[in-house]
Amino acid sequence: QWFNDVWIETKIKGQLLVASGVTSVNFFWRSALNDVYVIGRTKTRAERSKVLKIIRETEGVRSVTHHIEVR
Repeated sequence: QWFNDVWIETKIKGQLLVASGVTSVNFFWRSALNDVYVIGRTKTRAERSKVLKIIRETEGVRSVTHHIEVR
């Protein structure tokens, strides 16, 4: 299971790095038993929505819990 979580985290990182309109350095995420927990800060709701959509659609992700602040 540990390997699965690391693989999910790696896939998320790659997708967020190439996504336009997303500043991936503003977010921190961890996967535990295929549940992803995200914290971070963004300037727009659109960026938050995009980040959450990318994570939710990542293969292997069962659920997403986030604490992303929009400033």
